[in-house]
Amino acid sequence: MTIWLASTKQRRKKLDPCREIILHWIQKHPDLSASQVQDWLEEQYPDLRVGESTVRSYVRNLREEWNIPKETSVRQYQAVPDPPMGHQAQVDFGKVKVKNQQGKDIDLYFIAFVLSHSRYKYMEWLNRPFTTRDVIQAHENAFQWFGGIPNWYYVKKTDT
Repeated sequence: MTIWLASTKQRRKKLDPCREIILHWIQKHPDLSASQVQDWLEEQYPDLRVGESTVRSYVRNLREEWNIPKETSVRQYQAVPDPPMGHQAQVDFGKVKVKNQQGKDIDLYFIAFVLSHSRYKYMEWLNRPFTTRDVIQAHENAFQWFGGIPNWYYVKKTDT
């Protein structure tokens, strides 16, 4: 029994080949979340298949081993007035896990556009991460859908 327990501590982990890059990332960016690490791994190693809990556990163990506490930064939010109609749009990316027809979990990626004044929306979905070409095409499609391009130069002036 004790031999088996000892062997589990020395067992090779699926993320061990990425250990140095993950360690570098969390040393350089102590506020980095395991989800962000997983996103970066998917970008760097597209063939790597690893679950969220595996990444979370691996990052937690590295932080403990190297004494790298997870830094939290408090973001200050404040409401800003809506810009005039046609002046601004927001673009966000996301990923959701859904089941396919065979019941297997798959990731779907999306890009969402929202016109700031009217809240009019446009979205595109892919079954893989977006490339630069995809993002450019999605912008062109959104502008066609909206019937124009927002004036992106709206700047809120603040007293200093």
